[in-house]
Amino acid sequence: MIVLHVGAGKCGSSALQRFLSNNPVVELSGGQHMYYHVLTAKGAYSGADVKARAESVVHNYWSSQNFGRICDVDFSTFFKGLSKDDVHVFSAEGWINEVSHSTIRQFLSGLNQKVKIVMYVRPQVPLMNSAYWQWGAWSDEEPRQWIMNRAKNAAKWFRKYKAFSSLDEVDECSVRILNGDIVSDFVSLFDENEFSLIKENTSSNKSLSGELLRVLQRNRHLRPGIHASSIDFILEKYFSGIGGPTPWVIDDELFEYIIEECSEDNKKLLRVLDEDQADLMQADERWWKVFSVPFEVESPDAIVAKDFENEKLLVRALEVLIENERK
Repeated sequence: MIVLHVGAGKCGSSALQRFLSNNPVVELSGGQHMYYHVLTAKGAYSGADVKARAESVVHNYWSSQNFGRICDVDFSTFFKGLSKDDVHVFSAEGWINEVSHSTIRQFLSGLNQKVKIVMYVRPQVPLMNSAYWQWGAWSDEEPRQWIMNRAKNAAKWFRKYKAFSSLDEVDECSVRILNGDIVSDFVSLFDENEFSLIKENTSSNKSLSGELLRVLQRNRHLRPGIHASSIDFILEKYFSGIGGPTPWVIDDELFEYIIEECSEDNKKLLRVLDEDQADLMQADERWWKVFSVPFEVESPDAIVAKDFENEKLLVRALEVLIENERK
């Protein structure tokens, strides 16, 4: 079985990829195995090669490149050599946004076999707030417009499902509601018996504390742009669980806009989910209406430092930390 995890930003992709990269061969209870492979423009990688690469980078995982990079690579010999009775997993966070590109069709047609698509999704409002601090805060786009654009174009999950389902090479498209441990849920798709995961911290790429995000916002040389996310992983390594929550920047008006914009798409998604997933979605008010947020709305713009001299010391310490981690 060929499984493509088409990841969406801030929907657990990093946590799943970290687990798979560090456990590239998992024995399932029926005697089969789940193998994790990485596809790049230079070829396909498996097993010890994947684990070694994951251990050598700061974010501690390795994932496949986008379809545009790999669609011209001949993977036919590699795929022919994969055992039919086992589960072969491939994952990339950006794949969910490539479904409208011709490159995905070019890639899938070269496999000469059907695939299973798995995507994890979450309610759009908390997603947008989290995504803003991952990407939007470091862009040149006006904060409100950045969020509105993503709600309109990037988080219509049924639209993504329908596009993948329509591909001739796709045998099944499974949409899962991100709810707790993505690793356990993913493994359960291929192993109906209770599965004891290797005991490790499988969380990854959690949003940094509000205090740290504001420091980065005031000192943009530390986090210069939307593609400088490696800094987040470095700081997560040392500061995870320290400080307050991610700043909440979605006011009531923007809140209502996101709910209204995604309402019809969410209703359509509900109708195609498996029963257990539909129950999860139906019961979660965050999909359907303005809910109570336990934080005050903050400005998305940089806030002036309360203690400038101490912040200068902190920034210098962060510069040294980041430099040492990158060596």
